[in-house]
Amino acid sequence: MENFYKSFVDKYFEEIQKKPVSYKSLFRVNLSPQQRLKFYYELFVFFVTRILFKTKSLFYNHNYFLQNLALFEETFISLNDEYSKKRYIEYIVFNTLNSNRYKLNIDLLDAKLKSQSLEQLKIKDEDRRFSNIGDLSLYDLGTLGYDVKVIHNPIGILIDFIYEQYAYKEIFNIQENDIVLDCGGATGDTALYYAAKGAKKVYVFEFIQSNIEMINKQLENNIHIKEKIEIVNKPVWNESNIELSYLEKGNSSRVGAKGVYSKNITTISIDDVVITKNIKQVDLIKMDIEGAEIPALKGSEKTIKKFKPKLAICVYHKPDDLIEIPKYIKSLNPDYEFYFDYYTDIGWEAVLYAIDRNN
Repeated sequence: MENFYKSFVDKYFEEIQKKPVSYKSLFRVNLSPQQRLKFYYELFVFFVTRILFKTKSLFYNHNYFLQNLALFEETFISLNDEYSKKRYIEYIVFNTLNSNRYKLNIDLLDAKLKSQSLEQLKIKDEDRRFSNIGDLSLYDLGTLGYDVKVIHNPIGILIDFIYEQYAYKEIFNIQENDIVLDCGGATGDTALYYAAKGAKKVYVFEFIQSNIEMINKQLENNIHIKEKIEIVNKPVWNESNIELSYLEKGNSSRVGAKGVYSKNITTISIDDVVITKNIKQVDLIKMDIEGAEIPALKGSEKTIKKFKPKLAICVYHKPDDLIEIPKYIKSLNPDYEFYFDYYTDIGWEAVLYAIDRNN
């Protein structure tokens, strides 16, 4: 078995000996002014840190990832193939460096060319802009093998439909007639992806009104699959009817305890949805819910134990995601096998895949 610590240290020193890359990234082109301000603040902190320490030494880099390497090793050991382990080491090293001067291993030229090629698939520009994903256009993805029209930007289409963020090699894929629970529906792009790939039914969990409006607009552009997709207008949580507050920021909206944010919403658990909607089969659960993945998984305990669905869970929102999420999933079903990949050079869109070895 490949040694986690040797792999980590080798990759760490390989990275810091490289010439630091440009701050610019293809995946940052749609940052809002607030996000750009945060980005430049991070750069300021980076320079101050380097001036103070005058070194790139591993031992001066005190952060959560470095301090908890032993816990990250547990996830590394649980990954089921060498590619996942390689990408995982890259991801942990990237977060240990904690600097905008280092990037993850993405072929930016390929991403740029493929994003630019989408221009010929554009039908029209939309009159709405989402602060966190930028200007939107309507694209016809028929020539890509998807019988759908999607409102998005080129980077979003690249990640969802070309790189297929919610599939992993030949191991983890949507199957014909699968029932999908899409937690964190955002603007409806992943729901369209699943429906176009053959899902029988997609339940989209989304509670942000601007996102729901966009999902409905997506469905009006795709009448032929509209009946496959059903919106559940609640945030998923460990229990139903818990009152939370939320901050509305499109795809980056946040939920917190009551009183933390100005708007209020009540929750729903996946287990309760399965019962109340009399869902007889759950084949795949996807979650990208801005750090609420653990509570949502806890509210899915009965469903996961009963149906043993494929799981595609985003693990980039919180530092301990790659510790706590696989640990909890394994506690529900020891037969889950794990895979891992990421899809941007800046640490976003990292996904843990789980599939029952007996399915």
